[in-house]
Amino acid sequence: MSNNLCLATGQTTRVPNTEERTRRHKREHKKAAAMTAQIIAADDRFTEVGADEAVMRIALRAGFRPHDLVIARVRLWHTTVTAVIAPPRFWHRDGERARLFLLKRQLRQAGVRCLLISGVHLKRQPQLDNARLIASAARIPVSATERMAVELFLTREPSSSIEECARIICHHPDPFGAILRLLGDGSVRIRMNEPITPFSLIDRHYWPA
Repeated sequence: MSNNLCLATGQTTRVPNTEERTRRHKREHKKAAAMTAQIIAADDRFTEVGADEAVMRIALRAGFRPHDLVIARVRLWHTTVTAVIAPPRFWHRDGERARLFLLKRQLRQAGVRCLLISGVHLKRQPQLDNARLIASAARIPVSATERMAVELFLTREPSSSIEECARIICHHPDPFGAILRLLGDGSVRIRMNEPITPFSLIDRHYWPA
């Protein structure tokens, strides 16, 4: 741990060392990656395609570290794009922000359609509360029979409420939690730009061919 002191103002402020910053950045990256996955899985506008190793290689060659950016390849309606989510520290400094836009130009030259997104957007409401709510149900068990029952119901009754779907598996110890679990793994979809309530409408997730 660093013992460096900032004495300019007469105060003893500890300066974090490089290892501490790296550990903090890795923790922040892990949280941002998890939140990104939750939002993509639940939001009916997106379909996760998977990691984009080519974009990661370009970012590493540009000097970014593996824990600097969250990179996810997604299908937005009928278009496949690569989302690059950068934490706030890159947007608040002119030099770092310039590096992001240089990376975007490099990706465009490589034929990659890129969405450059600030990590601040992951914390916007109601998306943040929705993601946390869905994440809270990640460990709730849902059987194959229960999953199929909900998907079959949504096939017959598209755009049904969470409450209506929960009634289909009312024997479950936590039927509302089970529906949230299905949202989290992408089996069903919801609009994430509205607060999730029992009356929120959900649909089956039709995976693209």
